Amino acid sequence: MAMSTMKDKERLELLKEIGGTKVYEDRRRESLKILHDTDNRGQQINEVVRSSSLLRSLQAVMTPSAGPPPLRWCVAATTDDR
Repeated sequence: MAMSTMKDKERLELLKEIGGTKVYEDRRRESLKILHDTDNRGQQINEVVRSSSLLRSLQAVMTPSAGPPPLRWCVAATTDDR
């Protein structure tokens, strides 16, 4: 098909293909998709980290103490008050 009889859009696509810009645009689109997916994964990882640190904090609060504090803590607490 002669370029003179092609529609403008067809001519533009042919020139993009010849010039290599079509390959560039395709790769750019793929790269942007990968970046978007990576950002989403990063957000999911951050959410898991926040959840796990919150869970650890809650577990520390909910864990019953192992009995009375050591004697040295009691002595230090009473001497600090004076």
